[in-house]
Amino acid sequence: MLFTYKIKSIGKSWSRLVICVGGQNEADWKRKKLEEIERCRIRIQSRYIAIQELARSKILSIVLLCQIAKVSLATYYKWVNCKPVARELENEQLVESIQHLYRQVDGIYGYRRITMTIKRKREKEGLEKVNKKQIYRLMQICDLEAVIRRRPKKYRKGKPNYVAENVLAREFTSEKPK
Repeated sequence: MLFTYKIKSIGKSWSRLVICVGGQNEADWKRKKLEEIERCRIRIQSRYIAIQELARSKILSIVLLCQIAKVSLATYYKWVNCKPVARELENEQLVESIQHLYRQVDGIYGYRRITMTIKRKREKEGLEKVNKKQIYRLMQICDLEAVIRRRPKKYRKGKPNYVAENVLAREFTSEKPK
């Protein structure tokens, strides 16, 4: 994943840390709802990763970065010391296979076709089945959407073959409005 960091400042005090995930710009990030960010564990992890990388570069202290990102210092250190759960590792493998398949078909497949393909592959390998809701959720997290193909309109405007004569000899132009 690609992360970009921007620290907005007001005067001498640091006001906030804006973390843009996946090459998004700041305007796109502001449009995201806070509820959507909070429900997604992978996006919350991006805050911790940003704090960790900025702390390594020694730009700011960890305490200040946690305050800016509105993250408790205890939860940050808990995240640093925790080991990934088996479910998280499985989700990471699924995300990699989803992204590989998505690139392979140039984004044409939606979550239904991707689910079918992944289920077939996992069945051949002897792994457990995957629920379509899980694939749908992971695709939403990665901002992967199917390309929707629109049918072209059947009506085509053309030049008329026959123009009727002006039998009544009406004048359709006027000198001034009445």
